[in-house]
Amino acid sequence: MGRSVKQIPKKYLIMLALLILALIWSGINPYRYDSWISIAASSLLYIIVIIAIHRKFEFTSFVYYLVFIQVIVFLIGAKYTYEYNPLFNSLRDTFQLNRNYFDRFAHITQGFVPFFLIKEYLLRNRIIKRSPLMIWMVIGVVMGLTALYELFEFAAAMLTKEPIVSPQGDPWDTHWDMVMALIGAGFAHIFFGKFHDRLMEKKEAQK
Repeated sequence: MGRSVKQIPKKYLIMLALLILALIWSGINPYRYDSWISIAASSLLYIIVIIAIHRKFEFTSFVYYLVFIQVIVFLIGAKYTYEYNPLFNSLRDTFQLNRNYFDRFAHITQGFVPFFLIKEYLLRNRIIKRSPLMIWMVIGVVMGLTALYELFEFAAAMLTKEPIVSPQGDPWDTHWDMVMALIGAGFAHIFFGKFHDRLMEKKEAQK
């Protein structure tokens, strides 16, 4: 049976309330409303999907915390666009970089966080089994979702006649976005894979 609101742990309800506040904050005088609508809409869809899954399947707290952080990153991007994030503007100016690198950072999270989501969902639901190819399958799904997001940005740009996320003069920007997501997924597996495995084992033991 599905979970009712009363059954959802308080910590998750607090995170949801904070995300709603962040969504409202991001929509107050954003740098570009068309960009905000696109990014905020994808963030809202992300939250809805996670809530819908939670009714039947509960991830480890680790995964929910990561999703919370990732959505916050998205909403900051919606507020300022990925090109004009104030912190990364300061880093650009301080270190004389050639662009605002918030976009690269955001795409690393697009590989890092979904890696754990997909891995946990597939393994704990026994959709796939542990094998030498398992990690490559998970990374493949992550990269497929990343490509789908890039196509979403492309479609939004075609509708608005202007890029939702500026390439900042880099003709290889989309390719770099994919590379950053791959790096994020690889980093997640190499440095946090075993930690996540232990959390999943503990979660299953609690059942």
